[in-house]
Amino acid sequence: MLPATSALVIGAALGMRHNVFILVPASVASVAAAVALGMACDDSAWVIVLTSFLTVAALQIGYLLGGAALRSEANQDLVQTTVAPIEGALERAEVLYFNRNSLAKSQ
Repeated sequence: MLPATSALVIGAALGMRHNVFILVPASVASVAAAVALGMACDDSAWVIVLTSFLTVAALQIGYLLGGAALRSEANQDLVQTTVAPIEGALERAEVLYFNRNSLAKSQ
């Protein structure tokens, strides 16, 4: 269970930072780690295969959750930054108009 949990956290971190192509080497590394851990614990082949499958699945689920969290945070920041400057725009508005001889500014 520990490899799957750590793969979920690692996948979330990768999802917030990298694109989808990072999942290929990360999946290979997680399978290698699951096989090494299973061999060190003297597990059967089926347990090692199941652990490898679960760690890769947890890695991919974590990647999706990390990417979704990042995108929702970015959308929230976008909404806040686009609304804030408009609130006081009418008080600070200036109109420039041209006269024949000079440029004037109204307040």
